[in-house]
Amino acid sequence: MNKLKKLLFSQGSNWAYAIITAIFTLVPEDCFLVWKVCGEWKDSTNVLANRMIVYVTVFIIANIIHTIYQKYRNYVQITGDNFSIQIEYGDL
Repeated sequence: MNKLKKLLFSQGSNWAYAIITAIFTLVPEDCFLVWKVCGEWKDSTNVLANRMIVYVTVFIIANIIHTIYQKYRNYVQITGDNFSIQIEYGDL
């Protein structure tokens, strides 16, 4: 349960939710009808299926990019009112 919770509420997932929200808000519904998953389904069902495909694709891509970023970053910067601390990873 903790692994699922960590996956759904990680920083990469937050980016995915923001991107998905922007796509669903700004892209017209007709764009989701360009490609039909199944020809016998109603248009509304095809739109829903296409939105789910976009949702899963963006979610996976955003989490992969975030995981790669976390793996290869070299330092963390902590800033406050009158200070700035840079913590670097590696051999001391």
